[in-house]
Amino acid sequence: EALALGHEARPLPAVWEVLEAFPAFDDDVELAALIGCVTRALDGWAPDVAGQADHARLGDLWKSAKGDFSVGQALLAQLEAVPPPSQRPTGW
Repeated sequence: EALALGHEARPLPAVWEVLEAFPAFDDDVELAALIGCVTRALDGWAPDVAGQADHARLGDLWKSAKGDFSVGQALLAQLEAVPPPSQRPTGW
C-alpha cells in the first residue's frame, strides 16, 4: 500500500509507523462510529486495530525504555484487531 504525495507515492511504513485516531476534546464517540469515520477518511482503508489506548501506561513504558521503545508497536499490542467488514457486527 502506498500514500500518494503529489506526483509520487511512498510506502506507508516509510511515512509513519502507526496512525492513531481518536475523538477530540474527550468527546464520547462509539468505537464503531470512529472506525467508520477513519475508514471513510482513508478511502476505504479500515484500521487494523481499535480500542481505548491507555496513554498513561504508554508514557510509563516509554520513560522506562530509555529510548528503545516503539509507540506504534505498543499501541498495536494494546488494542484489539478490527475484524474484516464481512465479520463485523451490525452497526459497524
